[in-house]
Amino acid sequence: MKVFVHVATQFEASPIISFLNLERTRLPGLSHCYQNQGQGVLLWIGGIGRAATHKSMKNLFSRSEFDISNGRWINIGIAGVSDSRIAIGSIYNISQIIRNSAGENHEKTIPLSQPITTNFPQADLTTVDQPDSTELSNQGGNSEGAPTLLDMEAYHWATSLSRHEPTALFRMECYKVISDHADGQRIDFRELASLYDSSIKHLLERLHFNPSK
Repeated sequence: MKVFVHVATQFEASPIISFLNLERTRLPGLSHCYQNQGQGVLLWIGGIGRAATHKSMKNLFSRSEFDISNGRWINIGIAGVSDSRIAIGSIYNISQIIRNSAGENHEKTIPLSQPITTNFPQADLTTVDQPDSTELSNQGGNSEGAPTLLDMEAYHWATSLSRHEPTALFRMECYKVISDHADGQRIDFRELASLYDSSIKHLLERLHFNPSK
């Protein structure tokens, strides 16, 4: 089974590329794409926000050489959280993605599959149109007490995928690393990069990815 890994930015991609020894693949429409044939891993950088994410998914689906009908689909990246007690670098397994958009009077929710081998704490994830500390501070927790995180791409990744390949809904996973809090305080970029790199290595090991020899 091929593994399709989606991230939004080069920052989020770099430690995955390094850990798995992925190589740049130059394909029309997928210039920011990396893969390792031996492990069957394909990673692509989809860009920030709704439009960029949908465009990158459309380009991926247009590639006839990829068998997407039986793939494992993983979204990985950073996310904010309102609770400042949650440490930067913490890893969460997303149980459902919620769409929160200006002008919409109801939430749209996509449940995700839950691998039982990772043992990471679960959280809900709200996808918004713009980064907003006020919106982040409004995110409390779900009915079970798990925190709600905030990003700008995951919902669009999931909806594009489920529309094109409906059965993929049962093979979608999402993992987020905490990068900031609602109080606006941010840590030094180099410290964040170090924490993120360490978290990604730990995540990939838990997901049973091993560095290519």
